[in-house]
Amino acid sequence: MRTILMIAGLVLALAHPALAAGKPWDFVVGPTTTVQPLGVSAKPRSVSLVRAFVDMSEGREWATLYDGGSIGSDVLAWKGSRSDVATTDLAHEFADVLGASGFSDGPKTRLFATDSEAELQVGVVIGNLAARFCAGCGLTTPGDYFKGQVYMTVEWQVFSPLERKVVLTVKTAGAYDAPKSQPGMAHILNGAFRENVRQLLNAGEFRALMASAPGAVAASSANPAALAPLALAGAAAKPRPIPEAMKSVVAVFANSGMGSGFLVSEDGCILTNQHVVGDAKFVKVKWSDGAESLGEVLRSDRRRDVALVKTEPRPHRVLALRTDAPPPLGETVWAIGTPLDEKYQNTLTKGIVSGHRTLEGLTYIQSDVATDHGNSGGPLLDEQGRVVAVAVARDERDGVGHDINFFIPIEDALRALGLIVRAPPATAANGAAR
Repeated sequence: MRTILMIAGLVLALAHPALAAGKPWDFVVGPTTTVQPLGVSAKPRSVSLVRAFVDMSEGREWATLYDGGSIGSDVLAWKGSRSDVATTDLAHEFADVLGASGFSDGPKTRLFATDSEAELQVGVVIGNLAARFCAGCGLTTPGDYFKGQVYMTVEWQVFSPLERKVVLTVKTAGAYDAPKSQPGMAHILNGAFRENVRQLLNAGEFRALMASAPGAVAASSANPAALAPLALAGAAAKPRPIPEAMKSVVAVFANSGMGSGFLVSEDGCILTNQHVVGDAKFVKVKWSDGAESLGEVLRSDRRRDVALVKTEPRPHRVLALRTDAPPPLGETVWAIGTPLDEKYQNTLTKGIVSGHRTLEGLTYIQSDVATDHGNSGGPLLDEQGRVVAVAVARDERDGVGHDINFFIPIEDALRALGLIVRAPPATAANGAAR
């Protein structure tokens, strides 16, 4: 009989067949918790489950397993002691319940998933499990099909990356009854976890934390017409050599995410990805010389995945923008950003334009120039140091990149945010403005 639990990623060992009164599996399954809505006007903060941990001692008896084809039973003892568990399934269960309860839009898939995580991160400690499983009950050909009940206790630790501390701890306990046999045991365990998620969503302190959003992005729309045109001061700057252009590229820190950005106006406007800033109103900007400043998100476009951040002016570092035409196939391009870790800020890589793609109705420039998590929002430059596109994603299979990277054409990024590039005023021969 297969006894691998997908939810925990740990192996269960069969112990002695004797049962005794008062064992952990002697529990009662109550009614399913109904989650109270936050309210029509509430805008919940973004939250994601990032880590799970089982805290049960080695050899602890925690479940009884009945064989539907006989009257016999076995006791399951925990094997694996205290350890981390795979979070992928749990994270999706968590996101599904939040989405169904109006606490989020449900799970999302991003091409650069780790560049911008949620504003709040959740860690899970499963401290107690008790279960009654029946193998093949009600089936003529049992196989590895199970139904049953599971009781689970969870300690939820909510971490704020911006504050760099755990801001809330909540404990819940809940049970689930799976009346129909399905392949494996994971569906029963997942049901108990979902019940705990619903109880978390009803906890007053968690609801208060979720509703205390620091403020929505000042202007956000998938329709550029909804954004008033905004002229970028000095955006028609002269091209600068690649080494000089690196001084115009910044690292952007928002909630749990880290990405890149670059200066596009003399008054301190920085272009980056929307998924880098997320729903944050304010972000931290780190310049190439190590100086740090606070940035305010002025506007963003979620569909085109671009955002404009206003920070301190650095008038002599504005990058030139190439808006006349996209670079042709084979043209040499350069990418600047902060891949993987803050210590790699101002990483410069070189490649060529590999293609022009349309994905989900949006245009992208494809290049083999090396990028990684953290490059999002950084510039793609031509050999004259002009920005041709904004880094946004890469094709990653099985956690490995394949030199297939995607960039938002700069003209598309400007259009989505309602940004206008104006030529500088004409100057007299002596350098004075006319």
